[in-house]
Amino acid sequence: MRSANSVGAPFLSRRNMEVNAHRHAGIPGTPPGLENVQVVINSYGRDVWFVERAIASVLRQKHLPSAIHFIDQNDLPIALSTSLQTEPLIHHHHFPSKVGALARNLALHLVPTGWIAFADDDACWVDDYSEHLLRLLREDPSLCLIAGAMLDEKTRRFYTLRHSIGGKLNSFTGSKLLYGANFVVRAETFSSVNGYDPRLGPGTVWPSSEEADLCWRIIISGVTCRYDRDLAILHPAMHSSDARVAARKAHHYGIGKGALAAMWLLEKRHRYGLFEYIEMTLVPMVNMIRGLLRCDLAQLYIQPAQWWGRQRGFWTFVFRRNRKLET
Repeated sequence: MRSANSVGAPFLSRRNMEVNAHRHAGIPGTPPGLENVQVVINSYGRDVWFVERAIASVLRQKHLPSAIHFIDQNDLPIALSTSLQTEPLIHHHHFPSKVGALARNLALHLVPTGWIAFADDDACWVDDYSEHLLRLLREDPSLCLIAGAMLDEKTRRFYTLRHSIGGKLNSFTGSKLLYGANFVVRAETFSSVNGYDPRLGPGTVWPSSEEADLCWRIIISGVTCRYDRDLAILHPAMHSSDARVAARKAHHYGIGKGALAAMWLLEKRHRYGLFEYIEMTLVPMVNMIRGLLRCDLAQLYIQPAQWWGRQRGFWTFVFRRNRKLET
């Protein structure tokens, strides 16, 4: 079994001493931190090894944020290793709740100004993440939302074809570039759209697409958005090697995507809802055909499950949106 303390605890201890010494002594030439950036990592039911790995990837950056807010959603607080408990940048907030959107919305109060960097509890920032983020913030002061890329932690390949191609973030198609595991948003922008919709995402009846909903609301507000493929994180593979497990996960997440399309069609009466329904219906069919041509037989399990989950979520929301549904 992996030990939580195996996540480079000695390295973090040395780093703590060096960073604190530089801050208090004002040593000339010390790389400036991202003083106007605060990181938010929320976690529910995750192995502490992954959580500490995620936090450690932020602490080993050349440019450090002013704070790392670890929002612990577990019923019993996670016991972080001693080196992390004594790290002054880390603020451990115990917030027992299964709903990820509610946990992330704590940022509305924790980070009233500056930038919020949302990160996943099972992902890692690449070693030069902070350098690319600092470059982006300096290049365009008008930016309000930045989405970064996701790389498979084993193959180092882009998570999706869209991420490898890139494009502009401020459109329906471009919004597919934003993943909740890796984006940075102005605190004022996050507050202006009232943060996440707590009806969507992990821990809810509609267990995904909370980040797409947030992205769309930010896009239509008219602020400047950007995707940058160099602002990358390492993340576990999208699908399990077991096709049946991957199919169940695809169906589960598909329910949230279907609900998102229905929500934007019926409640917001916005064209993005129609666009999403068309795409979510056609794309699994296209991917299944691609899987057949490539002899990737796992897609025969995954894509139909995904298609059915999306349709189920859409029509369940249409007919039962005014009723209380159990998670």
